[in-house]
This record gives sequence, structure tokens and C-alpha cells, in this order.
Amino acid sequence: MAGKPGVSVTGDLDPMKELRKKLEQLAGLSATVGYHEAKLVPGSDSLTVPTLAAIQTYGNEHTTKRPFMQRAADAFDQTLQGRAAELIGEVVNDDKAPPLAVQILASELADAVLTELQTAASWAEPNSASTIREKGSAIPLYADHGTLRNELGYAVLRNDSVIAEGKPGGQ
Repeated sequence: MAGKPGVSVTGDLDPMKELRKKLEQLAGLSATVGYHEAKLVPGSDSLTVPTLAAIQTYGNEHTTKRPFMQRAADAFDQTLQGRAAELIGEVVNDDKAPPLAVQILASELADAVLTELQTAASWAEPNSASTIREKGSAIPLYADHGTLRNELGYAVLRNDSVIAEGKPGGQ
């Protein structure tokens, strides 16, 4: 008795499999921009850089509110959707690996935060007279000695594990 006539097909029959895989890789990634290490502010025994950033952002009884990170996020939000779509297209077309695409977005947001720090004199409330005496400068956000600028960074995470880190402006 002869076998059944017909055609058999072997191999991957799902043309969307590779696209799904790339999108799942992207979906498993996240990024943070900010102050990731609890380094001490130069000249302080207890004030950490993340605490300094929070004080500057939200203000306290001694410091006026200077929301530099929120300003950066708001400014970047205008271009985020377009940049994300562009980078997702590059991932789909095999021009970029998913982690690199997320790293580029994180780096660009970090650059936006850096811009807010560097332009703080034009938008932030000036330092008080006592702060000017203490720091020797009227420039807000410690821009003259660079603690917030120098410690700013970003991280790309996969399942809460850091897979890439960097500084804004290619530092």
C-alpha cells in the first residue's frame, strides 16, 4: 500500500515569530534616569546626591522648589513618542538591538535633564543671600560645582537587573 499523496512542509511557518520575539525583548526592558548611587555631596558628612536632588526638586524649609527633572521629562515628552517609534522601527528592521534602542532613549532623556541643570540660571529662582554667602555663587542647583550634573546617570534594566549604564552627554 502506498503512502498518502500530498505535500508536507517543514520549518517555521510563523512569519510573525521573529517580530514577536523582538517586541517581547523590548517589553522586558525599562530604563531609569537620575541619581542611582548614594554618594555624599562634596563637603557633607551625611547629605547624599539623591537626597540633594530631591530637595532641589521638591524644596524644603530652606530651599525653593526647582523641579529640574520634571521640566526635563515634560520637555522630552514632546519628542518621546516619535523617537520611540523611530527606534522600534530600527529594532524591527534589525538595525538596532532592543537594549540599545532603550539605552538611546534613556541617554536622550538624561541629556534633557542635563540641559535643565545647565540652564537653571534662566528659569530657577535664584539662590538666597545666605546660600550665596555659603556657596560663593548665585547660580542655583549647584551648577557651579557640578555635583548634580556629574552624578546624573541612566540605567537600562531587564527584569530589574542593570544591563547597561551611562552618563549624559557621552561623559
